[in-house]
Amino acid sequence: MPNSPTFAITLDEYDAKRNRGRVWLPAGAGSGIQLPVLPFAGLGGFLMRLVDAAKDWQDNLQSTLPGYRERIAHVALDPDEGGLNLAMDAGTIATVAGYGEQAAEMLRTKFNLDEHRWRRFLVAMARMEETLDETATAYDGGPGVPESFADFLTRYSHGPAHYQQPPAVLPVMLKRGNDLAAAGRNWRAEPTIRDGHIPKPATNLRISPKP
Repeated sequence: MPNSPTFAITLDEYDAKRNRGRVWLPAGAGSGIQLPVLPFAGLGGFLMRLVDAAKDWQDNLQSTLPGYRERIAHVALDPDEGGLNLAMDAGTIATVAGYGEQAAEMLRTKFNLDEHRWRRFLVAMARMEETLDETATAYDGGPGVPESFADFLTRYSHGPAHYQQPPAVLPVMLKRGNDLAAAGRNWRAEPTIRDGHIPKPATNLRISPKP
C-alpha cells in the first residue's frame, strides 16, 4: 500500500486503427485492462512475437492490474522511432523527446493519488482475504487430504531434516501460523471483502526471489 508510487512509460507500437493518439494514460477505472493484440508479418515476425511473449508476459500482465495500470503512460512509436534506430535524425529525436514530455505532463496533471491508493487498498484486501481463506483450508484439511497442514506441523516441525528452528522461535512461528488460519476462518463471515466492488482482473499472490 504505497504512499509514494513509482511511475513508468511504456513504448508501444503505433497502429492507426488502435491508437487515437501517440501518448495516452488510462483514464477511466476500466481503461487499460486489456492486453494489446499486436500484428506480425511472416515467419520471422511470428518468431519475434514468441520471443517478446516469453520475455515480457509477466510485465504485460502486471500492467493490466488496477493500482498499476493507471500509473503507466503509453507512448506509441513508428517503426523508425526509438528502439534500435540509432541513426535517427535531429527532427525524429526531437519528436520522440516531445512524446516523453507529453507523457510526463499527463502523469503530473491527470494521475489521481487518492484514487490510486483506494484501488491498491481494495485489491490488496481482497487478495489478502482469499490468501487467508486458502491458508485456513490448508490448515484444516478436508475430504481426500491425508494430513492437514496443522497436523503436519505438529508432527514434523520439532525434528526436520534441515532448518531446525531455535527453541525460542519455533513456538512463536507455529502460533502465528495458527493465527493466520484462524483469521482466514473469521474472514469468511459474510459479507466478505470480495462481495464488494473490487477492481478487475483478479490477482494472484506468489513468493518470488528478490532481484
